[in-house]
Amino acid sequence: VGALPSPVSELESLRPKGHRVYVSIEGEVVAIFFFKEKLKDEALATVQWLRQQHKTVYILSGDRQSSVTAIGKQLGLEEDFCKGGLSAFEKAEFVQSLGGGVGFVGDGVNDVLSLAASDVGFGISVKDNSSAAVEASDVALIGSRIDRVQIALTISTDTMHIINQNMLIAFGYNAIVLPMTVMGMLPPTESSITHTFSTFAVVANSLRLRR
Repeated sequence: VGALPSPVSELESLRPKGHRVYVSIEGEVVAIFFFKEKLKDEALATVQWLRQQHKTVYILSGDRQSSVTAIGKQLGLEEDFCKGGLSAFEKAEFVQSLGGGVGFVGDGVNDVLSLAASDVGFGISVKDNSSAAVEASDVALIGSRIDRVQIALTISTDTMHIINQNMLIAFGYNAIVLPMTVMGMLPPTESSITHTFSTFAVVANSLRLRR
């Protein structure tokens, strides 16, 4: 960045949204550096997927409101869903104000209270799995990619579907085969074989999660 004219007010038309650092010599601004947050490549796709799943997405940040609004705009979020200038306590209070069924994604010490206040906390650890965010979370996401939230939610949804299906299989066996065995309509040997098949069906159905 080369030398820029003063006064600083003449530069306001050049200022992009983001952070800036002024360099002055003997009280006169001679240069200005602009810093702009860059979205992760997978961030937009992750937010779009969450909204397709009928999830309401908020940004809670301690950064300036203008910076948070600019990031939210890139993600397709309206300003009302972009909360900037929040302390750690204010983040947690906002999470609690949303009621039940709230998930929170955080990667820093300032997110610990919000992770604990949410129903499901997703702690992201960039370097290792011993960060404060991971310790306070329900789900540890190792690595810096935000789309791991999508993977975690997909796995949890599929797991619940499998659990419900397995319960249906078990209930079907208990509701049909056991009464028939008790009434003598089904010999014990055949009942045992049927039980083996139902157990096999539950195991085979559960293995679908490995796909």
